[in-house]
Amino acid sequence: MPDDARRTVIPREAEDRFAVASESIGEHLRVKLAGVVGQPLPQKMTALLAELRRRTDQKSIR
Repeated sequence: MPDDARRTVIPREAEDRFAVASESIGEHLRVKLAGVVGQPLPQKMTALLAELRRRTDQKSIR
């Protein structure tokens, strides 16, 4: 293979591998996100949200 052909094949191969790796990482993250979104909020977080709502409701009344 001539040098010029080798110079274009290597970057193209790297781009292909990067695309495959990016797709794999993206799929993994989508699965993780779906699992996290499906989980209920911890009780402490729920209590903090309730407190925040209560405070914002009081400010809007004034």
